[in-house]
Amino acid sequence: MLNQEQNKDIFEMGVEDMQKFMEKYELKRIHTDFIQKIILLVIASLGFISALAWDQALKAIFAQIFGGIESIGEKLLYSVLITVAAALVSIVLAKLILKKEKVK
Repeated sequence: MLNQEQNKDIFEMGVEDMQKFMEKYELKRIHTDFIQKIILLVIASLGFISALAWDQALKAIFAQIFGGIESIGEKLLYSVLITVAAALVSIVLAKLILKKEKVK
């Protein structure tokens, strides 16, 4: 066990000593990487929740237009239409981004 004198020495580490320790064991980089991963996880989670909300809204619109989404054929048609719509929106957005980058 550590005696009181050893405990006192441990807790009296200066800021410089702590910085050296963190640099030696790359704790600062690990901390930064951890924070970045948490932020990325939160953003991805929010995107997933948003996608689920849009899925519910689009299902309701599809059901209103086509009268339902109960059979396998209706579900397949819904999936194909959503996939085509997503691809078209992705292409349009990509073109807009490329156009803006050319302007810079």
